[in-house]
Amino acid sequence: MPLPDTDLAALPDDLDDAVAAAIAVCDNDARAAVRALAVANAYLEEELKRLDALISRGYARERIGSEGRHGRSGANGR
Repeated sequence: MPLPDTDLAALPDDLDDAVAAAIAVCDNDARAAVRALAVANAYLEEELKRLDALISRGYARERIGSEGRHGRSGANGR
């Protein structure tokens, strides 16, 4: 997975605090912290895909439902 082009100097100051907290939660094991964050990221990516699919289907259903039933944009023809 390619890394985004990011200016590390422009990242928020509290990023170091978040890194330290993640490592501390994993008993100061940096590898375990990276592993935990990778698992969390994978979960969030899958959740985003799932929600995106739901939104897309809902949008399509609304468009097809309103146009398919009346042959135009809405019940009033507007």
